[in-house]
Amino acid sequence: MNGKPIGRFVGSRMTVGRYWEGGCTCGSGEDGREFHDRMGIYCGITCSVCHKDDPGKWAPGIMTDEAPYDVEEQIDEDK
Repeated sequence: MNGKPIGRFVGSRMTVGRYWEGGCTCGSGEDGREFHDRMGIYCGITCSVCHKDDPGKWAPGIMTDEAPYDVEEQIDEDK
């Protein structure tokens, strides 16, 4: 592992202020950051080394399409 140790989430799961702090989970030592799909669903931690948020690594449409993608479970609408 280079540089920073793997980070962690700071804050409570029950609060809006929860965020990632520290190195990426890939172990590169680069700062990690949360990434979400285009609908705001959490997908993981990424950095400039592992590029997990690269649209080409996901099923077509999950990161880029404007129309909602198909899902198999019921999604509750926000009120």
